[in-house]
Amino acid sequence: TAALAASGRSVVVLDDLSTGTADRVPDGVTLIEGDVGDAAVVGAALHDHGVTAVIHIAAKKQVGESVARPLWYYRQNVTAMATLLECCVDAGVDRFLFSSSAATYGMATDGLISEDTPAQPINPYGESKLIGEWLLADVARSAGLSYAALRYFNVFGPGQDPHAEYAAVVPRFITAARDARRPVIYGDGHQSRDFIHVDDVVAANLLAADVPGLAGATVNIGSGVRS
Repeated sequence: TAALAASGRSVVVLDDLSTGTADRVPDGVTLIEGDVGDAAVVGAALHDHGVTAVIHIAAKKQVGESVARPLWYYRQNVTAMATLLECCVDAGVDRFLFSSSAATYGMATDGLISEDTPAQPINPYGESKLIGEWLLADVARSAGLSYAALRYFNVFGPGQDPHAEYAAVVPRFITAARDARRPVIYGDGHQSRDFIHVDDVVAANLLAADVPGLAGATVNIGSGVRS
């Protein structure tokens, strides 16, 4: 949000504040408290502020929670997205960027994962993200919407909750080191992940927001380095 505002754009944030706080929204940015699955709230926000592009990063993202509550995850990550897309088409939004996930690949074991790696999600969270990609592509084709699905890998950076499940190893290790505690390591310690800093994710979204002729793309957003 801060990067969008700093680039000179007029920015509107719609957030239910279930995992964030209003004080993290920069000055000069309009904050509307609401749910992306609420058509009345979304429609009013888009129309009242003349929104031309949407970056959709509102989703539930805990793998374990998705296994325990699959129907809730499909409602939050798929049904709500369908509502959002319907409102975007009605409001004449030109571009839609969707925060997808490397979880769409499941347990890929072919080394470096590329966009050509088959999507084989193994949990409701990954499945909901893949369905979201399909939904976006279908709506974009029928409505002429410019779009991209950005498959984030393990994002880390300032403000990350050390108690969260998703990609939490970085803040947990930092917190342990700060408190002079030994970090908890599961397995043999040889596991590796592709970690990407949140600043790079922001840069990817800004590029996707501005690139001309974006007719539809699915792009991995990662570092390409095992850590």
